[in-house]
Amino acid sequence: MPFNAIEYQATLYQEALSKGDLRAMQRCVDQAEWIVLEKTLEADGIITSPTVRSDEAGRGVRLGSLIVPKQKRGQGLGTKALRKALDLCDKQGRMMVITPSTDFGGSSVERLKRFYAKLGFVRNKGSKKDFTISETMYRLPFGKPYPSPAIKRDPKGQVIPLTERYQAPESAPELAGRTPQTGKRTTASLQK
Repeated sequence: MPFNAIEYQATLYQEALSKGDLRAMQRCVDQAEWIVLEKTLEADGIITSPTVRSDEAGRGVRLGSLIVPKQKRGQGLGTKALRKALDLCDKQGRMMVITPSTDFGGSSVERLKRFYAKLGFVRNKGSKKDFTISETMYRLPFGKPYPSPAIKRDPKGQVIPLTERYQAPESAPELAGRTPQTGKRTTASLQK
């Protein structure tokens, strides 16, 4: 009998439900949504390898690959697939992390970085360096200001995930008006 990932998540969900573990139940639902997305993209011939993590470093998704068959390239299918994945990240409040590579048909790493930047990714360096991830680019859930890149720890010494360090613009006026793509102030916010 072949392995059925959705049935496996349903079994884990039932176990979590019987224990009353709401976090485990949510992880099962989140993981199932990624499995459905992956299967939907496979139907279009697009191969993806998202890895959903819920570890101490943060709630993130690592996109290992997104491969569009050669005969289907140039039709915007890869961009649509990535936007679907980013929409799911936004819905779940997850950061997506990537390391652009030409291993799967890309023509240039710099071209890929520019492409990803248009979708809201930033390079993991300089003032936007996140020391909890090793990938070269990341994208926070849409609309979130960039938190301090330094590693933060709670009173017990545990790493506070990047996604839990967001500050609403009202509570952090110095972050208000920053764009998710660049982290720079918008023209409107500079005029205030």
